[in-house]
Amino acid sequence: MYAIFAYTPMRNLIPKELTGSERLELIQLNQELLDVKQELETRNHKLGVMNDLLSGKETNYDSSSVRPNSNRSN
Repeated sequence: MYAIFAYTPMRNLIPKELTGSERLELIQLNQELLDVKQELETRNHKLGVMNDLLSGKETNYDSSSVRPNSNRSN
Protein backbone atom coordinates (compact mmCIF):
# COMPACT_ATOMS: atom_id res chain seq x y z
CA MET A 1 0.00 0.00 0.00
CA TYR A 2 2.81 2.41 0.87
CA ALA A 3 4.41 1.97 -2.56
CA ILE A 4 1.11 2.67 -4.33
CA PHE A 5 0.60 5.93 -2.47
CA ALA A 6 4.27 6.95 -2.43
CA TYR A 7 5.21 6.37 -6.07
CA THR A 8 2.00 6.85 -8.06
CA PRO A 9 -0.32 9.83 -8.69
CA MET A 10 -2.55 8.46 -5.93
CA ARG A 11 -0.31 10.30 -3.44
CA ASN A 12 -2.24 13.44 -4.43
CA LEU A 13 -5.29 11.97 -2.72
CA ILE A 14 -3.64 12.26 0.68
CA PRO A 15 -3.95 15.79 2.07
CA LYS A 16 -0.68 17.46 2.95
CA GLU A 17 0.05 20.20 5.42
CA LEU A 18 0.38 23.70 4.01
CA THR A 19 3.66 25.56 4.36
CA GLY A 20 3.72 29.09 5.71
CA SER A 21 4.02 30.67 2.28
CA GLU A 22 1.19 28.53 0.87
CA ARG A 23 -1.03 29.48 3.79
CA LEU A 24 -0.21 33.18 3.31
CA GLU A 25 -0.97 32.92 -0.42
CA LEU A 26 -4.29 31.22 0.33
CA ILE A 27 -5.24 34.00 2.77
CA GLN A 28 -4.30 36.69 0.22
CA LEU A 29 -6.29 35.00 -2.54
CA ASN A 30 -9.30 34.72 -0.24
CA GLN A 31 -9.07 38.44 0.59
CA GLU A 32 -8.83 39.33 -3.11
CA LEU A 33 -11.90 37.19 -3.79
CA LEU A 34 -13.85 38.96 -1.05
CA ASP A 35 -12.78 42.36 -2.45
CA VAL A 36 -13.93 41.41 -5.95
CA LYS A 37 -17.24 40.13 -4.57
CA GLN A 38 -17.84 43.39 -2.71
CA GLU A 39 -16.96 45.46 -5.78
CA LEU A 40 -19.34 43.40 -7.92
CA GLU A 41 -22.17 43.88 -5.41
CA THR A 42 -21.52 47.64 -5.37
CA ARG A 43 -21.54 47.83 -9.17
CA ASN A 44 -24.75 45.81 -9.36
CA HIS A 45 -26.42 48.16 -6.87
CA LYS A 46 -25.27 51.23 -8.82
CA LEU A 47 -26.51 49.67 -12.05
CA GLY A 48 -29.90 49.02 -10.47
CA VAL A 49 -30.14 52.63 -9.32
CA MET A 50 -29.15 53.90 -12.77
CA ASN A 51 -31.74 51.64 -14.41
CA ASP A 52 -34.41 52.97 -12.05
CA LEU A 53 -33.44 56.56 -12.78
CA LEU A 54 -33.38 56.04 -16.54
CA SER A 55 -36.76 54.28 -16.52
CA GLY A 56 -38.43 57.15 -14.69
CA LYS A 57 -38.55 55.71 -11.18
CA GLU A 58 -36.47 58.52 -9.67
CA THR A 59 -39.23 59.33 -7.18
CA ASN A 60 -38.28 56.12 -5.36
CA TYR A 61 -35.06 57.80 -4.17
CA ASP A 62 -34.49 60.82 -1.99
CA SER A 63 -32.53 63.76 -3.41
CA SER A 64 -29.40 63.40 -1.28
CA SER A 65 -28.50 59.74 -1.76
CA VAL A 66 -29.25 56.63 -3.75
CA ARG A 67 -31.03 55.02 -0.84
CA PRO A 68 -34.68 54.21 -1.36
CA ASN A 69 -36.96 56.91 -0.02
CA SER A 70 -38.37 55.55 3.24
CA ASN A 71 -40.90 58.40 3.72
CA ARG A 72 -42.69 57.62 0.45
CA SER A 73 -45.86 55.57 0.77
CA ASN A 74 -46.48 53.11 -2.06
